[in-house]
Formats: sequence, C-alpha cells, structure tokens
Amino acid sequence: MIDAGRHPLIELLTCSEVIGLDGEAGDFTARVLKKSRYISEKDCTGCGECAPACPVIVPNEFEAGMGARKAVFIPFQQAIPFAYMIDKEACLNDNFIVCERCANACDKKAIDYDMPDQVLELPVSAVVVATGFDEMDPTPLRSFGYGLHENVLYSLEFERLTNSTGPTRGRILRPSDQRAVSSIGFINCVGSRALRYNPYCSSVCCMFTTKQAMVARETSPELQSHIFFIDLRAAGKGFRNYMDHAVTDYGIHYIRGRPSKVVETENQDLVIYYEDTSTGQVSRLTVEMVVLATSLVPNRSIVTLSEVLGMELNEHHFVKTAPYSPACSSREGVYVCGFCQGPVGIAESVTMASSAASLAAELALARVGKEA
Repeated sequence: MIDAGRHPLIELLTCSEVIGLDGEAGDFTARVLKKSRYISEKDCTGCGECAPACPVIVPNEFEAGMGARKAVFIPFQQAIPFAYMIDKEACLNDNFIVCERCANACDKKAIDYDMPDQVLELPVSAVVVATGFDEMDPTPLRSFGYGLHENVLYSLEFERLTNSTGPTRGRILRPSDQRAVSSIGFINCVGSRALRYNPYCSSVCCMFTTKQAMVARETSPELQSHIFFIDLRAAGKGFRNYMDHAVTDYGIHYIRGRPSKVVETENQDLVIYYEDTSTGQVSRLTVEMVVLATSLVPNRSIVTLSEVLGMELNEHHFVKTAPYSPACSSREGVYVCGFCQGPVGIAESVTMASSAASLAAELALARVGKEA
C-alpha cells in the first residue's frame, strides 16, 4: 500500500465511492463521490495532537468493535494517506454543540468542519472491481452463543486479539474477565454449507482457522486448541502439509463433527456439544473460549455497486462472470478479481488480479494508440 501511495502514476482516492459509469469499454467516464475528511490531506502531518483533545469515544471498527477510537481518528497505523479524519456522526460539532477542541489543538489549522464532498469525473478505459468480503453476522445462529456469551468470538475478533497492534497487544485474554486463555474451541462452517444461510463453502476457513490456532499456540505455549470441521478442504499447494505440521508440532486437535450448541457454565467457561462423525459418539468439550469461523459473504456494497457499474450478480450476490473468463463481468470493460467473483484464497485472488490488470491494460493501451 505504501508503494502504491508513492507511485507517481497511481492516484489513491480514499473515502470515495463510484456513483456512476457512463460510456463504453475503452472510453468510460467514472463519477466518483469523494467524501470529505473534514481535515486537509495536504496540510495534516499525522502528528496526532487532535485525537487526545477530542472528548468523544466510540467503538473502533478496525478492532472489530473491541477497541475504542475518538471522533477524530486515523483508520489504522499503516493508513495511506497518513492523515486524520473526522467522524461527523460522532463529532459534537455535527449536533449543534460547539466543541472545536481538535481544531484548537491543530497547529497546522488543517481542520474544516464545513469541508464539502466532491464529485469527480474521471476518464478511464477500464474498471477493476476488488471489493473483498464481509463476514456473516453469527448472531442469528443462537445455538452457538454469539452475542449471548462474552467468550464466544468470531474469527475477525480473534485475529485482532492475536495481533500485536490489537486491543490486547497480542495477548489472548477472555473478554469476560481479561484472564489468559488456556483452551479454545474453533468451529468451522458457521453459517456456510447450510441451506438456511449460505449453501456454498467459503473456501479459506480451514486454512485460516489452522493458522489462528498455530499463532495462538505460539503466543501461549500451554494453550490447547480444538478445531471442529465437517471435512477438511485444504485445496492448495502445501496446504495439507501445513495442517499435518499443526497437528504434529503444535498439538492442535481436529475433531470431525458439527457442534449442535454452545452452553456457558457458572464460571463462564463454554461447553461444546457435538457428535464425532468419525466414531458416531456424542460428546462434549469444555473450553475457555470459542471462535466461530463464520461464512464469508460478498462485500455489503456489491449490490449497489453492481447497479452503478451495470454488472449482473448471481443468486449469492457474487459477480456473474463468463464461464471461461472469470475476470470478465457481464459488462464489457468491467473486470473483477478476488472474493467478489466467488470464494477464493489469496493465491487465486492474486492470479485473478493479474488477469484483470492485463485485460484493463489492454484497453488502456488501445486508447492511447487511438489518441496518439
């Protein structure tokens, strides 16, 4: 991202969304709504003096709601550009209360509460859509206890716990009592491969759950991890060896079976009821934390974006592509890559991105040739 921000031929438009695309392949005009930061990207030095002055504290989206931020904030420490922004919905100045503490703390006078949004019209030859994915909200699946029991997390929340820049600085602590965890139950396929929710496989859960369990063991050498799965789908070079490494060197325990429910005990431990489908035995396991690998779904913006760009979606809201050209959407000149086309991992996403970039470059070069 830093290299892209420094590249002289790449313009990054953050806090922006495409609101229109007119024309045809090779000769589009894209209309982009650039939402105001209320802080000048040019003048802000990223000194951070404004944030301590702000009296408003709200949940931090980047920390999956487990951390907090101010109404004036920077999305994350590696953000490009490294400039602060104001959340006007949380800012007191948007509620007819004159605060201006952040503006008074800014030596560069970079803050403008009345800074307007902008609509840009950009001549482009092609469009590449790479919206990524969202995780399904596991709250409706009441049997797993998310939202009922504090120590039931979903995978993104757990990732932030293990991250050294996360809310606990990489320590795996129970949300209920901030005590170090000694045992975790990971449950795969929560909301996926299920007719009631998402019937498809999310493709990457087996691998990232394994990685999370290994990272947890590296963080706490005595920690025991148990992974519940329907069947292992380690479809990638070296993936199966990676799982074998998790078992032999990290002591991770795989259990073939889909848990039926998670129940909390008096001391806020969690009991997982399940059938081991390899033996047919019904059993239960008590752990101190449960992590749900919830179904991955298309980014929530894709429905609106597909209407703007004129793309067709399939029944699961993935972008519909040509049978033998997975980077080509239903609109000529609009290409896709990554999870917006279907459940894929990192390697496949990179391959698709190269394909989409090549197709886009072909149109761009053709346009340059016509103008020359």
